[in-house]
Amino acid sequence: MKIFALLAFLFVTTLSFAQDSATYFSLYERKVYSLKNKGVRDFVVDVTSSRMTEQVNEQKIFGTVKKLIFRVHWTLAPERLAVDIVGLPEGFFEAKAELKAAFATVLDSLLPMTIAQRFPGYKITAGKIPKEFTATDPTGVAPIPTYTIKFDEQDRLSEIIGNKPVGSWNMVYAYEKKAFSEGRWVVGQVTVNTSDNGLTVKTSRKLNYGDAQGMGVLSEVVLTVEQSGDKGFRNQDIIEFENYRINTGEGMRYFLGDAPVSEPKKTP
Repeated sequence: MKIFALLAFLFVTTLSFAQDSATYFSLYERKVYSLKNKGVRDFVVDVTSSRMTEQVNEQKIFGTVKKLIFRVHWTLAPERLAVDIVGLPEGFFEAKAELKAAFATVLDSLLPMTIAQRFPGYKITAGKIPKEFTATDPTGVAPIPTYTIKFDEQDRLSEIIGNKPVGSWNMVYAYEKKAFSEGRWVVGQVTVNTSDNGLTVKTSRKLNYGDAQGMGVLSEVVLTVEQSGDKGFRNQDIIEFENYRINTGEGMRYFLGDAPVSEPKKTP
């Protein structure tokens, strides 16, 4: 009878995971500190990178750029996000679009996507073991057809594995507790490892936090990229977040067209 009861429990648990993955993911996301679950309705922040400024000047497309600023505008209701590039001359829209594309990883540190947003169009099913899920592309055309989504014993997202036909890809999360997080977990580091055609690349984002208007905010991301092999290298960039304007209405005014911008507003 005990064995039957145990098997029944495991069956019900597995069935629950299969049926209610969205709820499980939502519970995790509420456990992790973010400006969204802190009650922030709108904010604007300036993001700078001395390395990216140097790279832009090396390309000599825009002349001499003193300081390259990515100004992020965000509102919660409705949720909208836009990035302006400050410090560059008018025009050059294609070159600016490329800069914004390179900035996407930084945005994920500032405003992390939900698990559902990471896998649009994928079918989520229970994995082979508890606290594990599989995301499958039903069309069969995605470069990574399936992902394995793993959670740890504290129900925190611990790793995402891309099951590629060739090579490998995985993303690993590390968490901390901070005084400002009010018991929620704070993402301290995200590491992505990729391997393709004999090249292995490790990209690490170390997230540091500060204070703005009495709440904990992302203040710095230390981005490190390491490539192994004959053409191995190691680059590091420190990305700074400053001049937060939180719940001032500036974000909403931007989308209503009441705030000055450096170029036509476009969502990246």
